Order: sequence, then C-alpha cells, then structure tokens
Amino acid sequence: MTFAGEGTHGSALKTTNPITDKQIQSNPLMTGAQYAEAIKACHAAFEDWRHVPAKDRAATIKKIGKALRNHADKFASA
Repeated sequence: MTFAGEGTHGSALKTTNPITDKQIQSNPLMTGAQYAEAIKACHAAFEDWRHVPAKDRAATIKKIGKALRNHADKFASA
C-alpha cells in the first residue's frame, strides 16, 4: 500500500513497464489512519529489534540476503 497524501490522484499506485507501457501491477493507497497504524507498527518492531544483540541481528540479515539471492529470478521477472 502507498499513502494517499496530498497531490495523489486516484485510488491506486500503478507500476508500469517503461519499455512496453504495460501496467505491471496496481497497489491500493492507504488512508491516513492506515498510514498512522503502519508507522506505529514499524516503531514497535524497531523497539524490539534494537534490543537484539548485533550478532543475532547480523545473522537474521544474512538469512534475508540469502533468501533474496535464492529468489532473485522471481523478483527480476515480477
């Protein structure tokens, strides 16, 4: 979702392939309340994450990187 702030028109953010001009996907816009709730959730997650030892955080980030590399083809074609 994307925040529907000032200057945003329509009910969705559309992703378009610049070569073919074909729409790839459409993402609904968030309301102000949804946006505020998302910020609260991110802040709460950070409060937990900041207390995780650096060694454990590094291990988690490495796992995420490995998963991204293992699915790179899928992401590249999306």
